Amino acid sequence: MERLWADREGEEKGYGSGRMWSEVNEDLDPETISRASVIFFLNRLVDQEVCGFRDKTGKGGHHRIYHISMSREGYWKWLTKLTIEKLVEASEVHIKDLLPVYEDGKGLLQGWWHTTG
Repeated sequence: MERLWADREGEEKGYGSGRMWSEVNEDLDPETISRASVIFFLNRLVDQEVCGFRDKTGKGGHHRIYHISMSREGYWKWLTKLTIEKLVEASEVHIKDLLPVYEDGKGLLQGWWHTTG
């Protein structure tokens, strides 16, 4: 994710899976991760609308070039909301009774209670 955000702020125009895999493995050295795992992760981000992609043709046919669609702040807000929704869904006790509404100006969860009941 950090590479995609840095790419968004820089001059690059996205990451192919090969470049992402290579750079991630440099960071993980001496550990490694498979290129398939990197591709699955990037495609999952696309499915969740965290990332977008454009098609590029080249050796071997069509290739996805991935770019991040959310800012860091937007991503963490989205992830927080998703986590709370999953807690509500899995909880037998109404989550509103378990969590206080935190105040940080507008309140971290203030508008959320009104949309979920």
